[in-house]
Amino acid sequence: MGLLAALAVVCAVVSGPRAAAAEDAGGAAAQYVRGFQTRETLLAQAEVRANETEWLTTNRPKGGTLALLKSIDPEVNAVFRELLEGDAQAVHKQLLAAQRDAEGRIASRVGVWQRSRTKLYRRQVSLFETSRAQQAAGAWAALMSFDNRWFWLAAVLAIASLVGLGLHSRRHEVRKVFHGGRSTALTLTIGMGVLLLVVFLATAATFLFGDRLFRSLLSASSAGGIPPQQRAADVNAALAKEIELLEAARTTGDSPYQAALDAWHQSLSKALPSQSQQLAQDWRQSRQIIHDLSVDLAVEQRLVEAMQNDVNELRGVDEQLQAAATGTGTLLKKRRRVRVGFGLSLVVLTALSTLAYWRADWYRHQRTANTCPRCAAEESLAPLDDDRRRLRCGHRLNRDPAVYCRYTFATAECGLPKLSFPTLGVAACGKTQWAAMVYRQLTEGRHPRAVRFRQNESAKSDSFDQIVTAILNRQGPPATEADEIPMPLCLQFKDRDRLGPSDVMASVFDYAGSITTDVAADDYRRRRALQAAGLLLMLDPTQPGSPQAKAIEALGRDLRRQRHLNSEAVIRTPVAVCITKIDLLAAQPYAGDEEGRPLHEFYRRLAEVDPDGEELSRRAIKARAQLFRDLRGTIWPHWNLEQQLDGLFGRRSMFFPLSAVGLDNLGETNPREQTIAPFGIFEPLMWLLHVNGYPCLE
Repeated sequence: MGLLAALAVVCAVVSGPRAAAAEDAGGAAAQYVRGFQTRETLLAQAEVRANETEWLTTNRPKGGTLALLKSIDPEVNAVFRELLEGDAQAVHKQLLAAQRDAEGRIASRVGVWQRSRTKLYRRQVSLFETSRAQQAAGAWAALMSFDNRWFWLAAVLAIASLVGLGLHSRRHEVRKVFHGGRSTALTLTIGMGVLLLVVFLATAATFLFGDRLFRSLLSASSAGGIPPQQRAADVNAALAKEIELLEAARTTGDSPYQAALDAWHQSLSKALPSQSQQLAQDWRQSRQIIHDLSVDLAVEQRLVEAMQNDVNELRGVDEQLQAAATGTGTLLKKRRRVRVGFGLSLVVLTALSTLAYWRADWYRHQRTANTCPRCAAEESLAPLDDDRRRLRCGHRLNRDPAVYCRYTFATAECGLPKLSFPTLGVAACGKTQWAAMVYRQLTEGRHPRAVRFRQNESAKSDSFDQIVTAILNRQGPPATEADEIPMPLCLQFKDRDRLGPSDVMASVFDYAGSITTDVAADDYRRRRALQAAGLLLMLDPTQPGSPQAKAIEALGRDLRRQRHLNSEAVIRTPVAVCITKIDLLAAQPYAGDEEGRPLHEFYRRLAEVDPDGEELSRRAIKARAQLFRDLRGTIWPHWNLEQQLDGLFGRRSMFFPLSAVGLDNLGETNPREQTIAPFGIFEPLMWLLHVNGYPCLE
């Protein structure tokens, strides 16, 4: 990146001559000379034809000497005719030679004048830029000249490299924003992106518009004065309009001339004997050559006059340039200083941005490494005295009574990104059983192949081992302790990122139901739960909807207060709405023959989407979520759950119908008769990782 920025400086310093300006001057000069020649030709034609029309009208042949040719002896007539025709042919040849000479002189003068006119335009441009660009604004306007296009392109490449580096290093945050979340780690990248857009537009302008943009800026930066290029364009435009008017007038002026010429030719033909009609044709051809020669001579004279005027003007411009020669060196130095200064600024910006990215990544890594997975406190970790490979958090969670975190985990895991996902819901809604089954399936390797789980030391939990044992013994999970922040179940996953897989630690907190329904918003346990990267909201379809709706409303109110949002703002925290115990829906009163048709249809279509509930794809997740939406009116007819969630979280929530025991024994309420084959328990966790920027879904 620094090399690219340095290349921009080199391109600015060693930029070559104004090739584009030279091409513009040559084109404008050629257009003017051609237009001038065309205009003068049309004017000369009009003048010559007017004179010819007058002469032909007043000097029409009436007989006389020519009539004698009809009365003399035929042999004598033939001799006279031969003499006249010979003289006419000789005159015709002389006129053609004179016309060719005149046309050759005109072509030569046009070429000389075009080169002279081009030189004049270039000198005028140099004089204008020298006088205008001596101002500071003019020197800055020179940055937009066509010469500096490679300078701007190198700047685009340098800044684009920085933006690409930032996007790659913060790709998880970018994906999080695309999924509707909010990130504060993209400020530098967004700023560099805006700068890239500005520089890209400047680069595109220099490539597409060339020196036209430079001339416009130069004209705008100076008080008064029109750029020579604009004056030349205006003159050429006026010349083109004048030619159009002359062309239109020629069509009306040709008629009298042609009529007089035809009448004269007819009179001449009548006056001559039939054997001498060739004289009439020779006369008409010679008359046309005389007409064209008169026009060429008139145009040549006017070209000479115009060329002399340009020579005089060029001499005056050269004198002014010589007078300004002392300021030209200063001007070039000023331009070069501006270019080099801008290029060095780009180098410094690149270096500082690279340093800022490195510092931000280092700070983020340090902050992650010093953050406790349980309480999210920073700078509170210290190695154990008897085992330096493990860290313990000494953060005080509560003052009265004094409660300390004291969570321990392996030092090797401290650098992993830590995302916390608490399970929230009313009591006995299936939170603990879901977490225990996830723990069991992962640690025993029974998870779907799409789940890239890494066994680590923190994933092993004695308490969850006991809960799993109780569930397998058909005793049911014990009540969750609510006195402190629960010890997290730390699970290490590897995402499916095509730009480079990343490891991430997902900390699952099994909160008691009272934390959701009874604890005040300022309680440290509830505050920690609401600091999560995503919520696992457990809804029990076998319980009434009213208490659960009130709990959701309280959660939304506390989340808005914690994030300093107004009462109508959408909460950006993703929420996995887990519909637990869907196997027990078959035991509900609405599962009868008539009322149970939507439920039976739900089970049937659920099996069609994914029979075993292990397909970790966005398609399957959306399909199962839609199946629950279709069934929600049957489960809770008086609770518009979708509307409530949309009002709180917008489109950042997703439904996950699941069962911690499976769907093999629908409606079976006796734990001893249930077959443990969990259905759909991994999707909520994988979806939360996915919307937080770690692609885990197919």
